[in-house]
Amino acid sequence: MAPSKTNKRKRSKKDTSDNHYTDVRWCFENKDNLNFTAFADHFTLTDKQFAYNRYMRILKKYIKVKALEANFEIWRKSDFADDYWTKRLRSSTARKSGRKAAEHVHKAIINEYAQLDEHLEGESALSDTTTDGSDYIESEQHFVYWLTFDELNDKSLKRSSSKYVLNKKQSTFNQRLGLSSITLIPAEEMFTLKRHSLNDDCYLMVRQFKRAVEESKLSIPADWSQSSDSLRPLLYCVLTYTLNIINIDRKHEHTKQDIVRKSEPNFISKYVANFFQNIMFAYQDSLFFRWDTCSEVYDESKKKKRPDFIICTFDGFEVGCGEIKQPGTNYNDVEEDRCRVPEQLKKQLHKRLQTASEEKELATFGCFVFGEELELSMMEFKQGRYEYSVIKKLKLPTMCSTFERMDQSLEFLLGFFDIIKNTIVGKDGPVDSSLFLKYKQLLKPTISFE
Repeated sequence: MAPSKTNKRKRSKKDTSDNHYTDVRWCFENKDNLNFTAFADHFTLTDKQFAYNRYMRILKKYIKVKALEANFEIWRKSDFADDYWTKRLRSSTARKSGRKAAEHVHKAIINEYAQLDEHLEGESALSDTTTDGSDYIESEQHFVYWLTFDELNDKSLKRSSSKYVLNKKQSTFNQRLGLSSITLIPAEEMFTLKRHSLNDDCYLMVRQFKRAVEESKLSIPADWSQSSDSLRPLLYCVLTYTLNIINIDRKHEHTKQDIVRKSEPNFISKYVANFFQNIMFAYQDSLFFRWDTCSEVYDESKKKKRPDFIICTFDGFEVGCGEIKQPGTNYNDVEEDRCRVPEQLKKQLHKRLQTASEEKELATFGCFVFGEELELSMMEFKQGRYEYSVIKKLKLPTMCSTFERMDQSLEFLLGFFDIIKNTIVGKDGPVDSSLFLKYKQLLKPTISFE
């Protein structure tokens, strides 16, 4: 009799789990034709951010198909998404069923870790600093902010005395930028980033690097006898280091993900810092990086979140910044840092404007790294408007899955640094504040959190 009772208990637990995880199972069953609108329609979800979070969580944790995640992100930021939710909210049937759908998803989250592991194997996409379910529990938290000109230290430009409340988890990227009067430029109007052409020796070295990776070699040839290109030794350092990292990752492939996900500094030092820093050395007379340090546009005593790196001119002026998130980071944390880049760039633009003597200086530049994705962006001040654009999306070419993109990523990253360099004007003599006075009355404050 004892075995029968045990089986009965197991069946009961399985049945309970089936009831709670219909949405996950439905996504698996419809994986070949899966999309967000079909998901939201099937489960009559009417809370937009709630539905986005649940769908993305299922994609990242269980489905694990990058193409589906990318398609969802493209759709979510398009006009089709706005049209979809406008029609959805007009439907009285959808409004009535919203509470029931929300309750269904809430139950799924509460019991997910306790029961789903018996049926599905999947690794959590949450970061170490967040607890399970934080996508939903923290979405109810609100953050107080105000609009400031703190970075300018100009008493005539006073910060707003009014405080506002923002639900970070329910605001879209465009809405968040709008709070700081930042305009996201549509794709068709974006700046065209030009490639920086390497010389033949450098292209040969990249080909040798790719061949060494494919054949699991430990080194690449180094012949400096006929080369006068200053970039070549720097490129050799990048490629040799990357080759070693890839070989180590392959050797410890079964433990690599656990190690990386537990340490963002480890991810940065292995895959990002060496690559960026050595490339930047080619511009050492004009630009340099400052890593993990507080920006001058914030009062350090207020303990503001610092960017992962800051791009400075040779005389110390900030002209850009970067944020880096390791693979598997919580979706909301990724989006928060994605928003921080243009907000930081706008503050840096104000500081740069204070000493600018030419119009070409009215721009700052950003980098955003999430896993193997690399976004290059630019903030410009044009006719009283703050225009932000992602000018190029690349692959971070320092991993087993991306090393084939090394030449393309190098060309565009060097082209990006070329643009930054071309906006630099030497500062000899007293500071020229004529441009700042010209545009001072057109400046808009930037969001700042308590």
